[in-house]
Amino acid sequence: MPFEIDFFPAGESKRSGDVIAFRFGGLTGPADQTVVVVDGGFSDVGRTIVDHVTNVYGTTYVDLVISTHPDGDHIAGLESVVRDLGVGALWMHQPWLHTYETHGLYKDQRVTPESVRKKLQKSLEEAQILEKLATERRIPITEPFTGVAAFDSIYVLGPSLPYYQSLLPQFRSTPKVELTDSLAKALTATLTSDPARMLKRLQESLWEESLDDGGQTSPENNTSVILHLFIDGQRMILTGDAGAPALNQAADVLEAYGFAPESLRFMQIPHHGSKENVGPQILDRLIGAIGTRGTDTWRAYASVAPEGAPLHPAKKVTNAFRRRGAAVSVTAGKGINFFSGVPMRPNWSAVPVLPFYSEVDE
Repeated sequence: MPFEIDFFPAGESKRSGDVIAFRFGGLTGPADQTVVVVDGGFSDVGRTIVDHVTNVYGTTYVDLVISTHPDGDHIAGLESVVRDLGVGALWMHQPWLHTYETHGLYKDQRVTPESVRKKLQKSLEEAQILEKLATERRIPITEPFTGVAAFDSIYVLGPSLPYYQSLLPQFRSTPKVELTDSLAKALTATLTSDPARMLKRLQESLWEESLDDGGQTSPENNTSVILHLFIDGQRMILTGDAGAPALNQAADVLEAYGFAPESLRFMQIPHHGSKENVGPQILDRLIGAIGTRGTDTWRAYASVAPEGAPLHPAKKVTNAFRRRGAAVSVTAGKGINFFSGVPMRPNWSAVPVLPFYSEVDE
């Protein structure tokens, strides 16, 4: 079954965003394909997605729209997609629907489920707009938790509902919570790394890496939808901004189904290649240990702004993927795609692969 996955350029200067669209099927016409949009980047990218689906995919209908999480660099552009194209279904989390299950965790007992719901709705305005548009257009909304699936090709690896609800009270817009020991261990509470870690450079080799397992991303990022795609006999993973705790839960699901890391053919590098989202341990579980895969035997892409470096992508992250066999490419202001069973598009060229860097930022 042929397919095409497109990573759009999203973000200007140093602000990176995520926009992905893909289609699969016979690809001979609108009736012979399934079209999916995953995230919409910033609001100014929405029109670009609509034009791409219309002019490149040759249709005005999207079978499924997926919002991985409500950060503005992922969700804002989806408003144009839902407003200007026909949409069959929308997958998005609705955090304001879970306040009754989580309100008992708040330290201030005067906090009510209704007050938390209003705070979330106010702070997550883009998600509210998207929900309202879908409701007005009678587009069914499903919350994408582990096990949700579509078209016999798309499967949600994470987050699970319990994990999502454990993260929800840690959103920036919610009141402080009284953490139990188990909840504290489940959460990642820091939003940024220590700037001092960027002050020096380190030497790396194919067998020695400086990337560690100490990175921490935000709770909002760890609620990202992690997707497993199985199309044309190829396994692929889209990760949004998920961090190591969320990715480890996804790896648990994959291992339970008997999927070997070496069978993965494509992966989105989480959070624009941030070093806060992955470490050697989770990479070994998802894509294989160093030396287990041949050089450039599979692909990994990251959506990054033209001036996103050195944070997006971090060289120690792209090196980690390279030493595990991936041919790594980034958008950096240009659209890139991964395809199977179809010819390369006219006027497109082979996607450049990042080199292995002997020196990385600490």
